Amino acid sequence: MENNEILDQGYNAPLNQSGLSSEDKGYLDTASKWAKFLGIMGFIFTGLIVIAALFMFTLGSSLGSALGGNSPVSGGVLGFGMGFLYILLALPYFFISLYMYRFATKTQTALYSDNDVALTEAFKNLRNFFRLAGILMVAILVLYLVVVLFALGTSM
Repeated sequence: MENNEILDQGYNAPLNQSGLSSEDKGYLDTASKWAKFLGIMGFIFTGLIVIAALFMFTLGSSLGSALGGNSPVSGGVLGFGMGFLYILLALPYFFISLYMYRFATKTQTALYSDNDVALTEAFKNLRNFFRLAGILMVAILVLYLVVVLFALGTSM
């Protein structure tokens, strides 16, 4: 009967009745602290990547004038391209950090206030984190495959 009562309560059960043991809560608490640290560090590194992108934009125009504009790819175009690439790299890094940080804060809220809605939101952000990480991994693998095929094609 006890199992049916817990199942009947579903998502409306407080955390102490939802099947999470104190050991489970301890693991979630530790994981949320590390996730919060990694999320904050991700935000800092995202900011550094954006600063590097701005540096590339300005460096490119300086490089273009230093080369005299005689190169096939002028420094301005090269600097803009590199800066744009850095911005493109910063975007997924920002969202990965955001999902990780949200998971951490929602988990801590859920654990300290027995809020099952916050725990559901925390797991939603954890799912989004892994979904984005998986999509990025597939994209990187496809990019590697294209590079290898291109290298093989040009070497023949």
